[in-house]
Amino acid sequence: MGHPDAGFDITDVRDACDAYIDALALPQPLPNGTILNISSGVTRSAQSMAHDLLEVAGISASLEVDATIVCPSDLPSVQGNPAAARQALGWALRILWHELWSSFSVTGVTETGRKVLLSRLSGAGQRLNALSFFPQNRQPECV
Repeated sequence: MGHPDAGFDITDVRDACDAYIDALALPQPLPNGTILNISSGVTRSAQSMAHDLLEVAGISASLEVDATIVCPSDLPSVQGNPAAARQALGWALRILWHELWSSFSVTGVTETGRKVLLSRLSGAGQRLNALSFFPQNRQPECV
């Protein structure tokens, strides 16, 4: 993984889509240039998210920093402020981080699926940045 302490604000895509629908349903369009941050307002570390994902998959593994994908230009933390979206749309986050997995069948994860995920997490042929999965033919780039 890259920076294990890097912080990210994760919002379920269903919540983001609800915000877009709320914006389209307004009786009057928002003024041009209006910026609404559709976010949870909560920062989670890459390491804690990776541990949560491993736990949900039923995999016991340790995570290591891969210095080749650590970019000096990476932001240490990204956090949104959903206050403007709440005020303009009446929008609020419905699906919390620990609830993201409720629609997935954890008991349905097969042993083969666990082995595949574990081999990918351990770097067998692919690198894992705790936040982004890159296609096999593309490596993360530092800018």
